[in-house]
Amino acid sequence: MAQFFRWILALGFGWLALLSGCVRTPDYVDRLPLPPVSRVQASASLAAAQRVLEQRCVVCHGCYDAPCQLKLDSYAGLARGGSEQRVYDGARLAAVTPTRLDIDAHDVASWRERGFHAVLPEGDSRREPRESVLLRMLDLKRANPLPEVQDLRKDFTFDIDRKQSCTDSKHFDSYANAHPLWGMPYGLPALSDEEWTAVNNWVQKGAPYIEPPELSRVIKHSIEQ
Repeated sequence: MAQFFRWILALGFGWLALLSGCVRTPDYVDRLPLPPVSRVQASASLAAAQRVLEQRCVVCHGCYDAPCQLKLDSYAGLARGGSEQRVYDGARLAAVTPTRLDIDAHDVASWRERGFHAVLPEGDSRREPRESVLLRMLDLKRANPLPEVQDLRKDFTFDIDRKQSCTDSKHFDSYANAHPLWGMPYGLPALSDEEWTAVNNWVQKGAPYIEPPELSRVIKHSIEQ
């Protein structure tokens, strides 16, 4: 029964996001390999990290045209990672191949072929989760907090069409040296110790993800209608 109500709430929030202009896509089946932790541990660490992402990150990284196309409102978006390609570009004269979650590619390898870079532990960073872009961005903000007395417009641009800076793990040091204040959340205070610990613990465990239970036939029918 609890699972049923969670799915009902998820559907409701999905419609609200759609009506507000943010297209929320469903989690896809493919995921990063689950490390050797119990399902209970994985579920607990994921739930704690998810609360932080929803409260501190989704406000910017929830829409279809999120910065660097990094969508943090679903595990599918986290696993896909980021890209320098803009979704909307008024100066673009030719069409580009769309990058819709769960439609234009269905696994991590396919997204890497499409030019998306990882933000979660992947490849070499699975041996050292601290090297993941997600944690390094959070750590950069904690090491360089917002100035208490300063005009933030000198260091940040908040225009909707501002130039993107979508660094990957390979070029992160150069990004941090050039823009020490550009850690995440961008232009906002750093995560609290409790929030940072929740995300850090999850990533250190390998960012485990457990598939949600399959939707019931009744709910599937409602979605189709």
